[in-house]
Amino acid sequence: FLRCKKRDWKSLSEVSEAMHACLQRRAWQSFLCVFAQEHADFRLQELVSAARATNSELKYDPKDYSNKNPYLMIQLQSEDDASRILKRSVLMKLMVELWAHGRSYDELKTSLESLPLEQLRPFTRSDYTFKFVASAFPKKLSAPKQRELFDRVLSFLPFKGKVDLTNPKHTFYVLEDYGDDPNLAPPHPHRVFFGRMVSRGQRHLGTLYSVKTRHFIGNTSMDAELSLLMANQGKVRPGDVVMDPYAGTGGVLVAAAHFGAHVMGTDINRELLHGRTKSTRGMSVCRGRDENMRANMRQYGLEHLYLDMLVADSTKCVWRGQELFDAILTDPPYGVRERIAGGSRSPSPDQNSEESKYKLSGMFTNLLEFSARFLVLGGRLVYWLPVVKNEFKRSFLPSHPSLELVACSEQPLQRFVARLLITMEKQRPWIQDSTRAKEELAIHDQFREKYFTSDKSL
Repeated sequence: FLRCKKRDWKSLSEVSEAMHACLQRRAWQSFLCVFAQEHADFRLQELVSAARATNSELKYDPKDYSNKNPYLMIQLQSEDDASRILKRSVLMKLMVELWAHGRSYDELKTSLESLPLEQLRPFTRSDYTFKFVASAFPKKLSAPKQRELFDRVLSFLPFKGKVDLTNPKHTFYVLEDYGDDPNLAPPHPHRVFFGRMVSRGQRHLGTLYSVKTRHFIGNTSMDAELSLLMANQGKVRPGDVVMDPYAGTGGVLVAAAHFGAHVMGTDINRELLHGRTKSTRGMSVCRGRDENMRANMRQYGLEHLYLDMLVADSTKCVWRGQELFDAILTDPPYGVRERIAGGSRSPSPDQNSEESKYKLSGMFTNLLEFSARFLVLGGRLVYWLPVVKNEFKRSFLPSHPSLELVACSEQPLQRFVARLLITMEKQRPWIQDSTRAKEELAIHDQFREKYFTSDKSL
């Protein structure tokens, strides 16, 4: 290219454009996600957010996904993309490089026989070890049935290596799908999948960061797995600055720090931040002198990512007026286990009171205004919103002209109560919202009373 003459520039430009178009049309690889049957309403959104956080292009058919089924076929550009997603996902058991699938084993055999030799050759070496794993949903396969499947599928493949059940070089999966309802499972599977396992997801992180073994916890400490889900929804990446304006004991910030973000938070409860409140552990009367957020970070080897915790009122702006945070992750108080407290925006009747109660609608309005002002463009706000199921409508969701709704996933709490994990992304520069007091949001103000109501018909 450097040696070309000027008269050749046009042709070289055409070649460059052709090469670019070729790269754009490069072959996609098929993979099969195997999800855990837990927090089903969050699984797809976590996958999409993890792909965005790792800059991985993702394709899937929304009609192919069901909350009742653990399997989802997707397409990615490379195995490296699959590995990067798996290093973040806490709701995915594993991902399989999909070699073949069909509605029966005859179709599976036909699909396997059509595989190019170049794809099979690396796995037909005699010095490679492998093992097979057979699984079905929603059935369980007996040992004889698994052995039968192994022999059946192995007859389709030219493998020459040895079977090693302890430490194999490659693990291959045979997966059967009998539908979504275990009570109506047919005698034969609807779909059969075969492929090589890429890697496992991060299911172990729920145990590693469990609040049961955490040094500093409180009444409202966020479950570790849900905290990690929030961090994934927020696209938290190494080097980000993540903020929690209702930090409490900082469980959400621990999850953000796990993904490499620098974390900080605020809370109006000075005694809690300094570890001077009554212990929430059954066997302890009072807290230890080192029970604080920094001790939690130190426990997990994340202290170098801890910026600070500030005693501050979320309704009072103490920040320089510029975009500061890459993500804001928070679990605001609902008035159930912790009371809703904040500074009054107008003079309080009790001038000696440092805190005054205010409504949920005002709290969420303030949260969105704060996020729209201090998030960077493309930054995300992730927060929980409590709702009464039979009264909730999408129009009741808080909104802001600078923020776009990305995801809304439901976690059931009781028969008539749930909470929604709301994910919003800043798409436009901050515009002060003049319509903050929306009538639709007033329905959230009675949540506490309805939560404790004796009328179970709700």
